[in-house]
Amino acid sequence: TDRDDEKAFNIPQEIYQGHGSCYILGPVFFENFDELFAPTFLMGEEFFLSLQLGRKNLCVFYLPFISVLHEGHSSIGKVPNKKMWLISKNSHKEYRKYINWR
Repeated sequence: TDRDDEKAFNIPQEIYQGHGSCYILGPVFFENFDELFAPTFLMGEEFFLSLQLGRKNLCVFYLPFISVLHEGHSSIGKVPNKKMWLISKNSHKEYRKYINWR
């Protein structure tokens, strides 16, 4: 990739939020939370996970050596366009509640 924020893709490191394809929640997550905070459907889970972790001074840690076969958009690709638009619209409204716009 040519994006500066993705040039270190092969280095294990703390990141603010990932893409959302796959997260592995370990014991530390379950010691601190009973559930994943996910007020939206099919969209934005990575943002809400980062928000939830940050409130307890925890973080997302990226490990490049874990490999997962990701079927890109296999869930949302099956949703009719009008319904997907409504899901996106509702998710965006919810997401904006948690963004500190200046």
